Amino acid sequence: MKPLRLEVKGFTAFREQAVVDFEGRRLFAITGPTGAGKSSLLDAMTWALYGQVPRVGGSTRQLIAHGEQAMSVLFEFSVRGKRYRVARRTPGTAATRLEEMTADGEWRGLADRAREITEQVTRILGLDYPTFTKTVLLPQGAFDSFLKGDQSARREIMTRLLGLGVYTEVRRLASGRGTRAKDRAEVIRNQLEQLHLAAPDQIDALQTEHATLAASVERLTARREHLAALGDLARADREAANAAAERATAVEAAKRALCDAEAALEQAAKALESARSLHATRTEERSALGYDLDSHRELERRVALIVRREEAQAAAARAREAAEQAAKAVQAAGREEGAARKALEAATKGVARATAALEAAVAKAAVAA
Repeated sequence: MKPLRLEVKGFTAFREQAVVDFEGRRLFAITGPTGAGKSSLLDAMTWALYGQVPRVGGSTRQLIAHGEQAMSVLFEFSVRGKRYRVARRTPGTAATRLEEMTADGEWRGLADRAREITEQVTRILGLDYPTFTKTVLLPQGAFDSFLKGDQSARREIMTRLLGLGVYTEVRRLASGRGTRAKDRAEVIRNQLEQLHLAAPDQIDALQTEHATLAASVERLTARREHLAALGDLARADREAANAAAERATAVEAAKRALCDAEAALEQAAKALESARSLHATRTEERSALGYDLDSHRELERRVALIVRREEAQAAAARAREAAEQAAKAVQAAGREEGAARKALEAATKGVARATAALEAAVAKAAVAA
């Protein structure tokens, strides 16, 4: 990374805006009396890149100049031929951004949030904050911590600085491939050890064995087919036996039904004989009594006439009762004499008709007698 331009305002000793231009300088020194702000310039670069400073950590608000309400830093730098600028402000994040200069001289935004800016800077520089503060920009009094650090820590720092991590990754991948190739070779070697070279006599023996096995297969196939045919015959015999058993059961049931029918026929014949005997007896009894069918029918006719005469008498009785009720109604309805008279006349006519019918019925009964 090469610094190009730094702008600070409200940052520690720099209450007013200060600009430091590093362009065109390959080597430079920052000098001045104590408290002039030499370390503050380095802290401003670090804060612009990572959002924290070694001497205060993440509590950067205490770096705001006395009497000021905010501080801001704009830092331009280049990495591998590309130019970047990062801006941070606290409090507030409205001006916080990371940009990259395009080929046509325009600035293109890469991130506008504090955490995203830190992640992008780490990716661009290839250094995280702890590594940056131990290698590129050592805090005051911390230089000997790198020189006196343990071997593993220095190795890790140098690996990051020199980009040796790619070789470590290549070694890891190569080692993995070598291990897999070794395992595959071991498997193939074991498989080869299990194989035997085929000599001519072994080939003849294998061919003879193959022919013997083929003949055995043919015999077993024929035997299986024969057994299958026997199985079919056995199933057919079993089905035939089942059918014969069903027919025998049906014949036995038919025999029982025939026996029942014969017994019923015998009972019917006995009943018929009893009926014939009873009919003959009744015929003899009628002959002995002098039964005459015509006389019987005439008697039935007379009985019917008597029944009709009784029904006519009952009707006449009902008519007389109605006439009596009508007469009572006529007496009770003196004010409706005309209507009552008509009702009386109608009732009288009904009585006359009923009487005529009764007399006709009696006359018919007398004639019939």
